[in-house]
Amino acid sequence: MNDAEFQRIKKNFKRALEKNIFYKTKDVHFELSNVCNYTYMHPQCPTSKMKKIHVMPLDEIEAIAKKLGELGYDRTLSPYTYSEPLIDPRLYTVLEMLTKYVPKSNLAIVTNGFFLYEPVIDDIVKRGMRRISISCYLPKEHERIQKLVDKVRDKYSYVHFRVIKAYPLEKRMCDKYSIYESDTPVIEEKKACQAPYRYVYITRYGDIGLCCNDWKLECTFGSLKEKGFKEIFFSDKMVDMYLNLIQGNRNIHPLCSRCYRNK
Repeated sequence: MNDAEFQRIKKNFKRALEKNIFYKTKDVHFELSNVCNYTYMHPQCPTSKMKKIHVMPLDEIEAIAKKLGELGYDRTLSPYTYSEPLIDPRLYTVLEMLTKYVPKSNLAIVTNGFFLYEPVIDDIVKRGMRRISISCYLPKEHERIQKLVDKVRDKYSYVHFRVIKAYPLEKRMCDKYSIYESDTPVIEEKKACQAPYRYVYITRYGDIGLCCNDWKLECTFGSLKEKGFKEIFFSDKMVDMYLNLIQGNRNIHPLCSRCYRNK
């Protein structure tokens, strides 16, 4: 594709964003923190390599929620990334905040299930949770969680429950480090990816990042503490990244060139 053709596609893409800033977005997810109670037992998880703990302040979460609400965001909204959301004592406050400011959104979380019991399910569903995915890292926990979900499924027929077998641990999340290693072979074939618009990743620092695979946060597009979604989404850096990745041009960034995933 020559430059003139690229600029034409870019102009049309921005025109579509003007009509609906989230027209390419399926999920907005953000990190409440990078804290997880299973870090010690899951060496493949990036949280085990994050030496500095950072917790997103409530006022920053509220500001992001207000911005999403003002834009009429009506798709999935997920307060988690690599952290364990149920470990955060502010979670109920956050959920109430999200349902207040982004009432059209569909709240979802992924949890390891350690803190998940029926009263907890009652509380988070009451506060708007509509999709609960549980990654079970131990066989006994898997058995307990499956029984729990089977018990509450009829009561909450409008909630989507998903129980995931996430063990043996040594075979899980093994690809989270290779994209940073310069000796990892690059992907030769054109493999399309819809990052960074399809799953909008808001880091624990309030930046919009490339995707959740970039847990070291080497590629970000702007801070929501300083700019709005529209300003960041319309930036040449973010638009050019998407238009190249959607065509399978993974050499646009070293991380993408070594990543086999399709977002």
